[in-house]
Amino acid sequence: KDFYERVGMPYRRGILLYGKPGTGKTSLINAISSHLSRNIYFLNLKNIADDNELSAAFSDVPENQIIVLEDVDTQTDVLHKRSKNSSFSTKSSNKDKDSKVNESSKFSLSTFLGCLDGHTLSEGSIIIMTTNHIEHLDPACIRPGRMDVHLNLGYCSHYQIKKMFK
Repeated sequence: KDFYERVGMPYRRGILLYGKPGTGKTSLINAISSHLSRNIYFLNLKNIADDNELSAAFSDVPENQIIVLEDVDTQTDVLHKRSKNSSFSTKSSNKDKDSKVNESSKFSLSTFLGCLDGHTLSEGSIIIMTTNHIEHLDPACIRPGRMDVHLNLGYCSHYQIKKMFK
């Protein structure tokens, strides 16, 4: 914490959990919360109407808590990878019936990135984003400094399953 204060950086952490469905992303979030004795605040971007609401949603979370954005790629097209002409790449071939996004979001990518950068966050916050499709996310959302830890969760091997139940 002292280092962050000395260099003038917000004291917060970003974690990106990605991988196929059923690999334990949500279970890991619950384990982190339990281990750190912190509450979880789920933020659903589908319910955010504009930049002010987005900023308020992040700033309303008390200090030292966990903000979770689950399946972030399915909540809004704002966070999708942009094509070279700056429009969002939302090709229907990349979508399946479970990944419908809210294309009526009115908040901006720049406001979202500002929130991740800690401009509206309380001290000691941890932001955890999950996705099944990391390739759909704009690199600006998940770069180091915003999402400091990237964990690709895969399915357990038979050996790991045996070890868990011994």
